[in-house]
Amino acid sequence: MVRKEVTVLLPIYIKWSKSLEQSLKAYIRSLAIDFSINRVHVLETTKRFTRLMIEGEDANIMVKFLEKELGKPMVWNEIKEEEEYKGRVIDVRDDGVLVDIGLIGDDYYRIKVPFEDFVRKIFRVKTNIPREIFDFFGIRKYFPLSVKVNFELELNERERIAWGLLGRSTVKMLRSWFSKRFDRIVVYGATRSQVEKAIRESRHVIDILNVERLGFLEHIIICKWGTSAKGLIPEIGPFLPQAYMGVFMPRYVKKKIKELSRVNSFQ
Repeated sequence: MVRKEVTVLLPIYIKWSKSLEQSLKAYIRSLAIDFSINRVHVLETTKRFTRLMIEGEDANIMVKFLEKELGKPMVWNEIKEEEEYKGRVIDVRDDGVLVDIGLIGDDYYRIKVPFEDFVRKIFRVKTNIPREIFDFFGIRKYFPLSVKVNFELELNERERIAWGLLGRSTVKMLRSWFSKRFDRIVVYGATRSQVEKAIRESRHVIDILNVERLGFLEHIIICKWGTSAKGLIPEIGPFLPQAYMGVFMPRYVKKKIKELSRVNSFQ
């Protein structure tokens, strides 16, 4: 039997428990549905990386797949122009998000993606938005997204920041969310079973279209048409005490961007 160790960019930022370990193993096995894998062992978890041992005939292939799907520890010389890297938001600032793509040691840089790049890629308009509008994208710390490193701009050595652009897979996902126009709640710090249980116990099954997985501890609650995500959070939140949530409100965001674009066109 082949045994292979792998470290992936999979942050565990809630209290560790036996049940969470079992959920993590189940999550990894759900990603391995096309591979012959016998067992998954969790060796170590941190708020950045998770170290696993994969056992099975396809362990070597599975390791490569997990590194590509989730991200892995890297050094700067491994970064290639035009290549997309999986990452996690680690901070939302007044003009953009900072993303961890797994750079380590002396090569640790956060990748900054400006709000303007989100707007340009998703809506195909050139305008900037304030933090107050971006907050309604639902993007908070640990949101998974893909980025490209922008080598045309200089590194900020003092703050350890490199510049980046939003990756195609994230653009495609967010465009789909905006085109469908449903409010969504982004839940951070809960397993899928915990999210589904909270919806049942809060008696809001009737208000929900579906729950979709974004990452291991990140999920999307899709609200039915006419249901406000902002209004559901105080109803569902008490049933997920260790989680935090973001609100995705596509109609509000599109309206505000349209207003800003109109103002900018006359300046």
